[in-house]
Amino acid sequence: MKHVDIFIIGSGSIALRHYRICEEMSLNVHIFSPSKNRKEWLEENQFRVSHPEEVTCEIGIVCSSASRHLVDINLLGNIAKLIIVEKPLFPYQLIYKKISCIHSEKIIVGFNKRFESGIQEMKKISILENSEIESITMKCLSDLNNWRRKDLRKLSESTSLQLRKGGGVLNELSHEIDLCEFLGGKIQEQIGYKWKQKFKNFDVEDSALLINKQTEKNFISSVFISFASSLESRVSEIRFKNGTNLIYDHLSQKLKRFYKGSLKSSDLFLEERNKSFKRQIKAALEYGVKYKYFCNYERGLYYAVLSKEILWLQ
Repeated sequence: MKHVDIFIIGSGSIALRHYRICEEMSLNVHIFSPSKNRKEWLEENQFRVSHPEEVTCEIGIVCSSASRHLVDINLLGNIAKLIIVEKPLFPYQLIYKKISCIHSEKIIVGFNKRFESGIQEMKKISILENSEIESITMKCLSDLNNWRRKDLRKLSESTSLQLRKGGGVLNELSHEIDLCEFLGGKIQEQIGYKWKQKFKNFDVEDSALLINKQTEKNFISSVFISFASSLESRVSEIRFKNGTNLIYDHLSQKLKRFYKGSLKSSDLFLEERNKSFKRQIKAALEYGVKYKYFCNYERGLYYAVLSKEILWLQ
């Protein structure tokens, strides 16, 4: 068996992004698709294609549709030292089943938003700020029509709108739930509603409003997510009890710091999206040695359990 740095399962846009990023980082990367047609496409387009039985690797990356994550985790379990599973770990729709995974100790969830420069600066300031958090607010409004513009499939065929493949906004925009934990500590309870605002002919929600109780630090965080919006907006905000307020706009990549309503600083963290993925890979290679701030299997599964309980708004 040959040993490689990175082994990717999947052939969609996120899998190809990871592959090209690893090449840019001069890592020895191989890829596999369980689909015969997609495997042939990868080979025709000069990707290094191998079967999981042919390699061992430092890091395996699961980039398949969320509904088959467990299958692909098991394919990588015996050949990878660490496994990154693209979010969500499991779609919340599968949580009616008992999910057990013997490889759970080596799994981390690929919430790359944790690795944006602006978010990492918010984390740094939160640690240094000599005050308790009063609240966290996460908002992501987007239009599904703007996603995957290079994908020639019809919108009706999008994974995002298919229940059986783990679609729905609670799976697709789970970054915002994870950022609440990353910035403010463990979520202990969650209530909220989900609804169909625009895509009413499909069996998944396109919008949701969540309230989290983060009892570790005893405050409330809120999350409003939708891929049925005519607007494009993504904002993370932390309020501290001493009057400090941090607002990060993911689109402009600007972080503003207020104190009792007055603007104290405004910093720009302009960078390509791939930079956050590169930091994620680098951190994974150092996982448990230099970097420990990943979402692990336990928390990724808990997010799915929480989302399972969210009620439909009639």
